[in-house]
Amino acid sequence: MGDPGNLTKLKEGVQAWNELRKAWKGSDGRADLHEAQLEGANLEGANLAWVNLNRANLNRANLQKANLERSDLEGANLEGADLRGANLEGADLIRANLEGANLRGADLGGARLERARLEGADLEGANLRGAKLVWPDEFLNANRASGEPLETEFVRASLEGANLQNANLKGANLEGANLKRADLAWADLRGAKVRGADLEEADLSGAKVSADIYLAQGINLKGAKLE
Repeated sequence: MGDPGNLTKLKEGVQAWNELRKAWKGSDGRADLHEAQLEGANLEGANLAWVNLNRANLNRANLQKANLERSDLEGANLEGADLRGANLEGADLIRANLEGANLRGADLGGARLERARLEGADLEGANLRGAKLVWPDEFLNANRASGEPLETEFVRASLEGANLQNANLKGANLEGANLKRADLAWADLRGAKVRGADLEEADLSGAKVSADIYLAQGINLKGAKLE
């Protein structure tokens, strides 16, 4: 359950926690809060960089503008969490539950999102440049036989204006997603499901796309850049 002392200090409030973090040096900054029960907690502006939050329960937690850089959130429950403007750069979000989470303006650059649940997540204005969104190719064949889900789920997600440049969205489910004005330059969209997606004015220059993206039912490519 992590370090009880760390959890107690965090529950005292963000100000007390951040003051403690200022005093830490070196490896002491790697606080252990794995499996912590923080459902609905107000952690706005908390410095949780490099913290072990593996399998923590942050359901509906307020993490607006929190610093979660390089944090370990593998398997964490962030369903319905408010992560607007949060720094999640390089964070480990493998198998994390982000269903219905508000990630508007969040920095997810370089974050690991393999098998993360993102149904209904709001990623408007989010930066996902370099984020790892699906299993690397070397894992695909090994896992297909097991029946494990391999697709990134962006069903009906709001990605309007999101920076998805160079993102690996191979095989992702983007059905009904709002990708208006999204930057998808050089992204890998081969095999992606885009039925009903809105790609109006999206930048797809240099992107790897399957031929059927142009035939997908209900897709809006008005004004999209397809050089």
